[in-house]
Amino acid sequence: MQASLPEANPGEHVSPFSRILVPIDGSDASLRAATVAIRMAAVHALPMLAIYVVDVASLDQVGAASREGAVGLSQQLEGKGRRYLDYVKSVAKRYGVDCTTLLLRGIPHAQITEVVRDRGMDLVVLGASINPGRSRALTGSTACDVIASVPCSVLFVK
Repeated sequence: MQASLPEANPGEHVSPFSRILVPIDGSDASLRAATVAIRMAAVHALPMLAIYVVDVASLDQVGAASREGAVGLSQQLEGKGRRYLDYVKSVAKRYGVDCTTLLLRGIPHAQITEVVRDRGMDLVVLGASINPGRSRALTGSTACDVIASVPCSVLFVK
């Protein structure tokens, strides 16, 4: 059985996706992923959602060893997350992309999966920092957990 492609009018952009999610963690890889997501959204006139998840598990571990404690560290990470999300939204605006942002707290892959399901996202664009020495697939454990748990396509951006 062969898959059939949808008919397209000449010059029409046909996208298999309708809603793009890009998780941001502040890494160069996640910001490259945001750039790709913005360009895809611009070309296909799609809405985009950028999220930043304050990782509560890591926060508790690091916060216990910090002078500021978990609360102070949480506030710093939330501020950092807002700055990254504001930056992505401003770039998206320059491309004419409707970009919504969301700052969450929790376990990153679980929050990403919940957003995908609750909001009907059909593409997650993830930044991938390839490390050949890692035992987990191509990238970190969060990315592997996202692939395993989301019910939609995932695009890795190096």
